[in-house]
Amino acid sequence: MRTLPQNFQIETELEIKRSRFITNLARTPSESEAREFIDQIRSRYPDARHHCTAFIVRNPDAHDIERSSDDGEPSGTAGAPLLETLKGAELTEVTVVVTRYFGGILLGTGGLVRAYTDAANQAINASPKMELRPLALFEVKAPHAIAGKISAWMLSQGYEIIDTQYQQEAVFQVLSEISAQETLCENLLALSQGEVTPVKIGTQIGESPVHS
Repeated sequence: MRTLPQNFQIETELEIKRSRFITNLARTPSESEAREFIDQIRSRYPDARHHCTAFIVRNPDAHDIERSSDDGEPSGTAGAPLLETLKGAELTEVTVVVTRYFGGILLGTGGLVRAYTDAANQAINASPKMELRPLALFEVKAPHAIAGKISAWMLSQGYEIIDTQYQQEAVFQVLSEISAQETLCENLLALSQGEVTPVKIGTQIGESPVHS
């Protein structure tokens, strides 16, 4: 899955048969943030006839939360196409709001679906993306005498040390690509001559830029 960069927001505009379609797209990690963003856009354009919306939010304990609204447009012509556009782009943790100022010309059911889809795609295509991937989280305890060597090796191999504490031993929290976790364990065991055995304590979601 993909998302947008942290705190990212973009606004684009499309005119179709004198109707203005103003699209706002943002990274919204939670349902409350998604609804807050929708309210912000409504307040920004209080005189608009429609604020059609869709959002997808990750839910670690179940299926993603997906919501959409036609906001007065004919049923199925706005909210559902917006949601399908987000899903087609494999996006999550995002909210799209398309504000419409009616231009006096009816677009018809098919025309509305195309207009809202095009408006969402315009914003999506103009936005940078982040790839989401699962990472393994390890706790690595090392004697102080070899802690520097251990941390230097992990960093040189591309592992991310997200926390370090010095107690009776040095304690590192380390993120590893799932495909590289066995390599981490085997090499640290060999490098420390059996003194260091990484312990997997969980998983996290990592983000990396998508290069077009």
